[in-house]
Amino acid sequence: MNKKEVSTNRIVREILSRKDPAGYYVVVAINSTELKEILNRYKYGDIIVEDIGGITIIRSKTRKIVELLTRELVSKKLLADT
Repeated sequence: MNKKEVSTNRIVREILSRKDPAGYYVVVAINSTELKEILNRYKYGDIIVEDIGGITIIRSKTRKIVELLTRELVSKKLLADT
């Protein structure tokens, strides 16, 4: 594994290790048109999307969807620092 893959795996593990009180995994992303295009591909994956100013909060109970979405957001540098 190269350094970038290790970093991405660490970020994914960190996000998947925490849930909110309602049992959802939470991903915070930078609000952009590119993000909207990505989220359109996951719209049937039982996700909840909240736009708050310059960030978008994405919630899902499905671990696999959160993992795939997080990896894509990291690769496109759309994951917000939390």
